[in-house]
Parts: sequence; structure tokens; C-alpha cells
Amino acid sequence: MSKTAIAAAVAAVLISAVTQADSNHNLAGNGSSSHAPIGVMGDHLHGKGEWMLSLRAMNMEMEGLLEGDDSIEAEDVINGGEYMMAPTKMTMRGYMLGGMFAPTDNVTLMAMLPYREKSMDMVMRHMMPGAMPGMMMSHTMMMDMESSGWGDLSVGALVRGWESEHHSLHWNLGLSLPTGSIDEKNNGVVMPYAMQLGSGTWDAKLGATYNGHTNGRVSWGGQLLATIRSGENDRDYRLGNEYEANAWAAYSFHPAVSVSARLKGLSWDKINGEDPALAMNMSTTADTANTGGERIDAIVGVNTLVTGGPLRGHRFAVEYGVPVMQDLNGIQMETDATLTAGWQLAL
Repeated sequence: MSKTAIAAAVAAVLISAVTQADSNHNLAGNGSSSHAPIGVMGDHLHGKGEWMLSLRAMNMEMEGLLEGDDSIEAEDVINGGEYMMAPTKMTMRGYMLGGMFAPTDNVTLMAMLPYREKSMDMVMRHMMPGAMPGMMMSHTMMMDMESSGWGDLSVGALVRGWESEHHSLHWNLGLSLPTGSIDEKNNGVVMPYAMQLGSGTWDAKLGATYNGHTNGRVSWGGQLLATIRSGENDRDYRLGNEYEANAWAAYSFHPAVSVSARLKGLSWDKINGEDPALAMNMSTTADTANTGGERIDAIVGVNTLVTGGPLRGHRFAVEYGVPVMQDLNGIQMETDATLTAGWQLAL
């Protein structure tokens, strides 16, 4: 599916959310649903002098392989002779620390720093001497690898575009600094691209975010984001540009509790160049032909706002999503599910 098709699908959900708005109660504009679902970053501005702190925990599970949008067995990949190894399962966990400050009503500054933990199980084709002299036999063995550490620091600003009583638009302007490692190793051997913690390049992060609500229980929004890579990193490659489109709608049962539905479209380009320490025929994960693709996730969530007591003003939220479409370049891991939980506090 093309980037145009992803954008069209997200737009259709956004239009549907708007047409179903309920205008009987004044909840959506300032209650639990006044913020976007927890998986959406940079969704709102703050008033002059206001701070906000946040912490998000994210988990993505991947199991099995896709060739394009077709399932393929890891054993078939390595027995085909092109690759010696193929992944069977991968888990990616992340913890995102965030801070926002508004020097004016029209500009909110923000910074985000992730801590990442990655693990990958792989199956390997191993050659060993056979029963007869000079004969070699092939059998499979399992191996695993892990990496963890701080990722790339993002800094930026949210700049107000226009605002009316029920609608607003702002610009997302940011820069990703190459603070995450791209030299992670397993038993002294450089690990493949997916196991590294950063991009190794200075990347522009640009986008726009729309928010809307009625005087009722429904709020909605949409966001377009792009990550544009620059140059090559110290290992002679550049990750592909990334494009993301989100559309969501939330319904408030009460000022303290809302539920949300979201569609997220992702498109990412192939890696440009290659790490000279990685042999492309060793593993599917070391071959840059097996990078890039498109995915659409369907995501549901709950957002809560504490309205009294010592935790008044604290927000707690969770989202769970599954892919409804995956179309990947070459042979890559299939995403099964994502889970995000988070906390926010404005000061």
C-alpha cells in the first residue's frame, strides 16, 4: 500500500470521528480527553510558564517473518542458501522521558530521551562434518542477542498555527541528536541495524498536529510527522526517512475517564549504504535490501485524569495496538502487537 493510501485511510477515520460528534455535555474540551492518546507525541501546547513532565513505557513484540506481505518460515530462509541466519522473535522495550516548557502561549519547547532494551532470537544454519570423510552436513541451531542503553535525544518546539473555539493546528519542529549507540556488539561482533540504539545522524523531525472537540463528549485529532535523515553515520550508512500519520477520536464517559481509538500509518525507506562490519549474506537482518516498508496499526486506549486528592492533575493512560496491514521490503520480522503506558503531569 502506498503512502497516499495510508494517508487516505487515516483521513477517512478522522472524518468519521468528526461527523459522529456529540454536543450534549461539556467534557471533551478540558477533561481526560483534552490530550491525545498516550502514544501520540507533541500533541498539544501549554500556557505561558507551564511545565509538563511525562514518562512512557512501550513494548513491541515481533514474531515470524514476512516477505512482502506473505508469511515465510525462518527455516526455509536459511535452507534456501542465501542467508546463514534469520530471526524468529524480537522484543523491543522503551522508556521515554519527556519534558515540556512554554516560554509563551504560542511556543512550547520540548525534549525527549528514550532508554531502549532489545532482544532477538535467531535460527542459524550450521555446517559440520558428516559420517563420510569430506562430507559436510547442515543442521540448525538457536542463538540470541541483546542490546540496551540510551537512544537519540530529541529536542524541538511546538508552534501555534491557528486556533478557534473548537479547533487548533500547530507545527511540530524538532531535531534528533545522535546520542544513541550504533556500535553495539554481541560476543565482539557488531550486531545488525535493528539491534542498534540510535541512527548515528542528525535528523530533522517535522510535522503538523490538528486537534478538535465539540462542547460534548467527543474529541478528535490528526497528526502528520516526518523524520528526515542527513548524511551518513560513522559506520557508512543512513537509516531511511520515516513518515507517520495518526488519526484518533476519544469519548469521555466522565471528566476523569475517556476511551480512544486510533489509526496509525507508518512508512519508512530502505537503509542507504551499508555497515562494512556486516556481511549481507550472513543474516536477513544484515542485508539492507530487507529494510523499509509500510504498516497500519489499529489502536485502542484509555486515558484517565485524577481530579481530586494528592494526585490531582496526574494523568495515567494506556494503549494497545495490532497491525491491520504490513507490507515490507524483502524479508523482515512481522509485528504482532504494541503496548504503551504513560504518566503526565502539568505544573
